[in-house]
Amino acid sequence: MLSKKKELSVELAFKIGVKLNLTDFEIQYYCLMVQFEQEEDAEFREQLLSRMNDLNPGRSAYDLSVDLFHTIRDWYHLVILELCQLASFRAKPNYVAEKLAISKVDAEIAIERLLRLGQVRRDSKGRLTKTHNRLLTESEVPHAAIRSYHHQHLEKVARAFDEYDPKMRVSSTDVIAMDAKLFLTVEGVAGGSP
Repeated sequence: MLSKKKELSVELAFKIGVKLNLTDFEIQYYCLMVQFEQEEDAEFREQLLSRMNDLNPGRSAYDLSVDLFHTIRDWYHLVILELCQLASFRAKPNYVAEKLAISKVDAEIAIERLLRLGQVRRDSKGRLTKTHNRLLTESEVPHAAIRSYHHQHLEKVARAFDEYDPKMRVSSTDVIAMDAKLFLTVEGVAGGSP
């Protein structure tokens, strides 16, 4: 396990906890930590974190990978980052919710998430300022957060065509010629139709 050739199971973590004479509380917390480390589903990881925080409310745990997932997935995080650069911006959940047409809860969670990730900080007057730390993502496999992010933007664009006068929006199209051999087909073989 130490050389990472084998993962620690929750069952084995429980047995180790008993052998180490940990309290029931400590064993439960330890088993949740083991389960959390192995869980890949972001939503379930968030539930595990919530249970860990419920068990030990004096010491909150945060999963920055879940925060990153949500920051990439939900469009309004990046918009809040940009709004921080405006002198008129107010870092209040009600204000953000109204300006972005999102719920107050979503605005509050987004602000807290950006603070945890170090993307924003509060100045002495309580205003949010952008830190200019860069969020970089790279994945060779399809990622749910990135797909969701692009779907949200495409939905907003589709609504804008119906809701806004053409004079109030910018529309443009780029056409790029590419060799079909550069695309991967569904089977993953280069060439053919993308």
